[in-house]
Amino acid sequence: MASRILVITDPAGLTAGLAVKLGLDGYLVQTAADFDSAATVASWWLPDAVVVGLGGDAWQTLAHARRLRQTHPAVPLVAVFREEQGVDDEDAQAAGCSLAYPLPVDFRELRLGLEWLIRCADVAHPQPRRGARAGEVMYGARG
Repeated sequence: MASRILVITDPAGLTAGLAVKLGLDGYLVQTAADFDSAATVASWWLPDAVVVGLGGDAWQTLAHARRLRQTHPAVPLVAVFREEQGVDDEDAQAAGCSLAYPLPVDFRELRLGLEWLIRCADVAHPQPRRGARAGEVMYGARG
């Protein structure tokens, strides 16, 4: 089964292209325009990972990421940021992001990081997952 990736789009458009590229690479991708929408989508869609674009006010976005981490602790967060924003991977990790990538993102590296996080999360926090048939719920690792 393909991994589910929730991409929180940002006003600066840092993650819009990543959402398309992840979809073309075989991931199931949902997008959310803000963190309130993302929390709602994460509750019913049960993503395997969330990609957060730190566009606009990066510090405010990190605060929202911290809140999303508190409400969905088993879902890995991945941050994408511009180095000139004054944010680095340590700031992103302090906000609860498991990985952080400066732009331009090496897509192969991002994909490997996502797959590693998803495998680790499957072992540490098995969660119910929607199956191929409507309403079916499965637990544990996915293909």
